[in-house]
Amino acid sequence: MKKSKSIILKILLVIVIILVVYATSWFAFYFLTVKPHISDSSKVTLYEKKALETYYDSYIPNESIEYTNKPYDNYIMYVPRLFSFSFYVTGGSSINFDTKKDTCENPTGSKYYYGFMADVDVFGKIKNYNFEICIPTNEGYLDCTTTYRTDKNGNLLNKDELSEENIKLFNDAKNGVCSMIETTNTLFGFQ
Repeated sequence: MKKSKSIILKILLVIVIILVVYATSWFAFYFLTVKPHISDSSKVTLYEKKALETYYDSYIPNESIEYTNKPYDNYIMYVPRLFSFSFYVTGGSSINFDTKKDTCENPTGSKYYYGFMADVDVFGKIKNYNFEICIPTNEGYLDCTTTYRTDKNGNLLNKDELSEENIKLFNDAKNGVCSMIETTNTLFGFQ
């Protein structure tokens, strides 16, 4: 009987230690990695608590902040809620649909639609971005079939997975990609 109590106590002690280590790790992650991006001095505003009924709160640029292609480009940072370690940023450009002409266009004048998602690591840095570069067509929809993975400088990382046509499209759209990366870094304080 004493032996079984001892084993149960050891198991409970191990479980408690694991929970304490996990909780401590999360709080360290939250206060050292996440909190600097949403502190009072940051340029972001809480947009939606428990975004889309998930484990995230979403933050958007403060209305007073000016950035390239405002208000046509949108940027959202998804901050983890209790005990989630996933932290990411999304962004995209707007598309206006002209129902009379049955066409769509980027209101900024670009011939492309840009969208991206970037994961933030536990140190608060974005290692790479996954971009969609879509072509608005005359039929009123977008041609989006390829993901372009870039580094924090806008350099293409998955060249070997892409066709020459895709690489040519990326090179043509690279200024827009770099602009969105730079704006993301500025708005949300990523280096």
